[in-house]
Amino acid sequence: MPYAINDEQQNVTYVNPAFVATFGYSREDIPTLQKWWPRAYPDPEYRNWVATEWQSRLERARANGAPFEAFEVRIRAKDGTERFAQVGAVSLDGAFRGVHVVVLLDITERKRAEETRLGLERQVQHSQKLESLGVLAGGIAHDFNNLLMAILGNADVALAHLPADSAARMSIQAIQASARRASDVANQMLAYAGKGKLLLAPLSLNDLVSEMSQLLEVAISKKVTLGCNFEPGLPRFEGDATQVRQVIMNLITNASEAIGDDAGLVTLATGTMQCDRAYLEGPMIVRDQLQNAALREGTYVFLSVADSGCGMTDVTLRRIFEPFFTTKFTGRGLGLSALLGIVRGHAGAIEICSEVGRGTTVRVLFPSTSVVDAAPITAVRTPKAEVVGRPMILFADDEESIRNAVRLMLEHIGFDVVLAANGREAIDVFREREREIAAVILDLTMPVLDGERAFRELRAIRPDVKVILSSGYTSLEVSRRFATGGLAGFLKKPFDTDELESMLTNTLQIRRS
Repeated sequence: MPYAINDEQQNVTYVNPAFVATFGYSREDIPTLQKWWPRAYPDPEYRNWVATEWQSRLERARANGAPFEAFEVRIRAKDGTERFAQVGAVSLDGAFRGVHVVVLLDITERKRAEETRLGLERQVQHSQKLESLGVLAGGIAHDFNNLLMAILGNADVALAHLPADSAARMSIQAIQASARRASDVANQMLAYAGKGKLLLAPLSLNDLVSEMSQLLEVAISKKVTLGCNFEPGLPRFEGDATQVRQVIMNLITNASEAIGDDAGLVTLATGTMQCDRAYLEGPMIVRDQLQNAALREGTYVFLSVADSGCGMTDVTLRRIFEPFFTTKFTGRGLGLSALLGIVRGHAGAIEICSEVGRGTTVRVLFPSTSVVDAAPITAVRTPKAEVVGRPMILFADDEESIRNAVRLMLEHIGFDVVLAANGREAIDVFREREREIAAVILDLTMPVLDGERAFRELRAIRPDVKVILSSGYTSLEVSRRFATGGLAGFLKKPFDTDELESMLTNTLQIRRS
């Protein structure tokens, strides 16, 4: 155990070999405690605290005849490394008035292990926090879209029955426009939760950025210069062009705002890189908090946006992907958290590096070959005779307001309707009226029997039944549950009368005049 011997004037008369081995200081390096302290505790404020603690505990031990109260300190070793020690003292005369032994128990490894444990606990807590927020955001978006379905459905039908010169048409159209904007907010929450709607196709990152060049120039401050550096011949990646454009615009706008009113430079670059496990788990990669699957090693296409702006503190860096967090004025929405959700939905990653006063660089990586969990939902096409008359549609949803709204929509566009409040009721109705029912529209989440299980039972009754699924979630979420296919289509809530009519017309191959 490392220790040193002091005389009554605090001169160090001896240090043992363990002290030299642990901290690197020999007897010659420590003539007195006061002269050693500036080397062991280079920060003046911390050094004063150590000196005060040492003296006060020494005086208490002298006054009370009690043992010296040990305390914990950080010590800079002779080689410059930081170590931790528990400092205690033992008096050889029992009163701390003469020679005493200063004992320094090295607890460096224990402290580092504790810090590692606490760091992991903080990561787990942060992950659980973001996961809970993701579940909350997805659930709110789903319920919000259900409410909007009833609003838009009824507004659509009301508008269709109003005469062209009605003064109420403008008010109803305003209701429709506001409801659709509200749906955009719900979709942004779904993007944060990693459940945003993805229309995947092979994309060229260079082409996407080039197409947006004029728009990007307009999006940044006039005092900011936009520089571009494209790597030619980039491999393609599977992505949703609309959402990737949103990522690009978001990053460029943030970079320009970081520069503020000053002149500055934003550099946009593309390229490819090989990412191994060590890199993907490195300290600069934003952890995929809401999706437990590890990032795949291999070739990634990247988009890099660097600015010469103000940079970010460590505190800000830890919070920038939290929903609604902003260093600007309030009311900015989900911001970077929605961007993270989009990248997560593409099985990609975000790398971020920032330093106060020296700017920020954000790199978004997309895997150059995407592995799609399930094929997108496509309509099942089988040769059938054209449907005549008023086909009957079975519509199942547990929300009465949605059932009533969709019933009005279906009747307006020329269908007969039979309703069910849950999946089990839908199965019972279908068994009774199988010959009359041309197609079934099922809500995904219903009590008693949900849309997924109801779909399986309907197919068991009649394998060629036309089933359209409807949900406040997205087709991506649905496709994960219906990887084997068989659905006739998918209606994302809220949908309007035109979308409903188009889906049924295509599904049933109805010729409209």
